[in-house]
Amino acid sequence: MSEPEATAKQNAGKILVVDDEPALTVAFARKLRREGYDCATAGSGEEALKRLESYRPDLVISDVRMPGMSGLDLLKEIKHRDPALKVILTTAYAHIEFVVEALRHGVDDYLVKPFSLSELAASVSRAFEQPVGAPLGEAKGSAGPSGLIAADGVKRSALGLLALAKAFEARDHFTHGHAERVAEQATATGAALGLEPEALRNLWFSAVLHDVGKLRVAETILNKPGPLSEDEWQKVRQYPTAGGQIIEGVPDLEPAREGILHHRENWDGSGYPLGLTGAAICLAGRIINVADAFDSMLQDRPYRKALDKVSAVRELELGGGARFDPTVLEAFLKVLR
Repeated sequence: MSEPEATAKQNAGKILVVDDEPALTVAFARKLRREGYDCATAGSGEEALKRLESYRPDLVISDVRMPGMSGLDLLKEIKHRDPALKVILTTAYAHIEFVVEALRHGVDDYLVKPFSLSELAASVSRAFEQPVGAPLGEAKGSAGPSGLIAADGVKRSALGLLALAKAFEARDHFTHGHAERVAEQATATGAALGLEPEALRNLWFSAVLHDVGKLRVAETILNKPGPLSEDEWQKVRQYPTAGGQIIEGVPDLEPAREGILHHRENWDGSGYPLGLTGAAICLAGRIINVADAFDSMLQDRPYRKALDKVSAVRELELGGGARFDPTVLEAFLKVLR
């Protein structure tokens, strides 16, 4: 059963909160009314669709797992009816399939349970501040690698990227924080090479997601302490292709696909999955290859111990002109020093 709408501050946004747990809808609505929003509630996806006709909200906040219509199905129907209507999904299950599917259908943000009421209010604030279809970084404030990702108006794609990266890292404590470190080093190198802001944003996207294809590789293979069999090695060599497939169909992430596909290609053609050489490898891929190799060498792995920084730099220098683009490697080392 829905609560009656409350009178809020003049010109405040209207929000429809959807969850099959009444205690949550009451708590969420109470918090958002205190923030000055006009709120209504619904106990199911079906009820929410009926409420849209009379209440006409500016934003819908919906749980994903509900009896009957799921939050993801509700998202699809809402965006079909009105692409401009903003939707935030809440879920305790931020699996890769959900994240990608939600991005494909235009989710504006999602919160992983448990989250605080302050985090809810911040997400709502971002949703109202970010214009529909605005490019990344057009909202107030900036933060993140090279100041590329807006702090208060971060776009849904950046949220999805981080969620996907963390989904992989959660499987393997050896890689904790790896994606974000590689993204920071890659964008710093790209800036040193003179890349324009849009290219740097796309590079950040590719770098954060460079390992996401490993979600389709068995953990027993990724964490194997000894040498891989030929069959296991062939499966590993396909993870860049899998990463490109995972984000396929997400328009905001399309510029990131090539960097993901190429980041294990080597300058001399000895890399994978395509065996590309030289300039046939996209610049983002060449940059991520160096940043990824360096950060990986500094971390313990199941099959070897970490190197110290001096030894890792020496290994990079030995790979110049073979594994790594010499120009990219030079820029990376200058940034590092």
